[in-house]
Amino acid sequence: MSIEAILFDKDGTLIDFVATFVPATELVIRDLANGDDATAGKLAQVAGFDLQSRQILESSILIADSVEGIARQWLPHSAFTDIELM
Repeated sequence: MSIEAILFDKDGTLIDFVATFVPATELVIRDLANGDDATAGKLAQVAGFDLQSRQILESSILIADSVEGIARQWLPHSAFTDIELM
């Protein structure tokens, strides 16, 4: 059987957005920050994610942008020097 379609549900119609995206977002931010709270704060700010309240803001790039777009905006605030998408 081959895959005929992939569905992305970022508005919460099929999947609980808060239960899935919020923990994943926090995990990625903290992982990219490599334990540095200042870096985590900057990445969260750029993403439109409130680390304290654990909320994705309405203006968040996580909602409106692509994976590549998010990565490009995070790049200057991380230890990485380039993006390689698969």
